Amino acid sequence: MPRLPRSTSPFFALAGALAGGFLLSACSSSSSGSSSSSGSSAHQLVTEALSHAKASNGVYESVVATHAGKTGATEDNTYGTNEGERNLDINTPPAVGMAHELLVHGIAYIKGNEKTLPYYFGLAKSNPAPYANQWLAIPPSSQTFAAASQGLTTSSHFGGFAITGPYTAEAATSFDGTAVTPIRLKLVNGPSASFGATLYVSTATPVLPVGLVGTYKGFTQRFHWTKWGVAPTLATPSSSIPFSSVPQ
Repeated sequence: MPRLPRSTSPFFALAGALAGGFLLSACSSSSSGSSSSSGSSAHQLVTEALSHAKASNGVYESVVATHAGKTGATEDNTYGTNEGERNLDINTPPAVGMAHELLVHGIAYIKGNEKTLPYYFGLAKSNPAPYANQWLAIPPSSQTFAAASQGLTTSSHFGGFAITGPYTAEAATSFDGTAVTPIRLKLVNGPSASFGATLYVSTATPVLPVGLVGTYKGFTQRFHWTKWGVAPTLATPSSSIPFSSVPQ
């Protein structure tokens, strides 16, 4: 299977641990792990929030990745029950520019420019120009479809969080104006790597994720989820070319 997203840049390591594509497609996708008696309620909040998130018919997600005061990537994404879209603006040379991932009407699509196609998606490395800025269609019959569609629905996105404890709930606060309970935990990125993060879940019911901030090797990614219950309205691209025609 091609090495589709994400890039191995540390800017995307956190996203990999959040089911944000293909980096951790083979990893455990549960919020299991150690939890002391004082952390059991925090663990329960995490489990409840992710359960509600997976069952939601829609959410909007924004992501900002930074390092040393520099923005390395931003994302504007939307996920629904059976479809979703991820739009990345990447500034981590040699991958620079826009990259798009789409799942609509049972077909997965990806699109990148002459920099993101080879250096983010890992495709057409020797000659990306003929395939740049065009939607590449990946049907369910393709061996790549499972990887390409992973993380583009609410169920697969929030069901793929690689989270472990200990879980520690902190005093209620606000996250971009929403009342939340912060819960410190760890994200798992591969069989032996984990890093600290704080998941912010709503104090209002139903309990839902509102934000997440994680750090990894000096890199920080900040996720913000809004518009819960608003299903995305996505259209099939007006033109596309078969993914199978693109050299790896």
